Amino acid sequence: MLYDDEKTDCGRVYKSKFFKRKDTICKKKDKNGIQAKVFCPLACGYEKDCSIQKCIKNDEWQSKNGAFTNCNSIKNMSRRKKKKTCSMIGADKKTFAYESCKHCGICNENTKK
Repeated sequence: MLYDDEKTDCGRVYKSKFFKRKDTICKKKDKNGIQAKVFCPLACGYEKDCSIQKCIKNDEWQSKNGAFTNCNSIKNMSRRKKKKTCSMIGADKKTFAYESCKHCGICNENTKK
């Protein structure tokens, strides 16, 4: 899920929301004139503009690079490490931790798969 001519992915946009750059990055347009907030609504905090996917069971989601074993690994991380970890893409190369793991706080916890 790359945005902005493959220089920025939604994970980078998600990490930026913890800094003052969030508004700048989320309003930035790619070469086709699409703003990041349209391409990465969850990362930009526009949850109301899209359907929130169900949280995945802890052992069903793994990071692409193997940096942690599953979603439950995120639970006891420091805020700084959690921010970095939640922006990682999964082994499926389609979902980010912030979309899939309840400890990142965006997926729908009430209806787990």
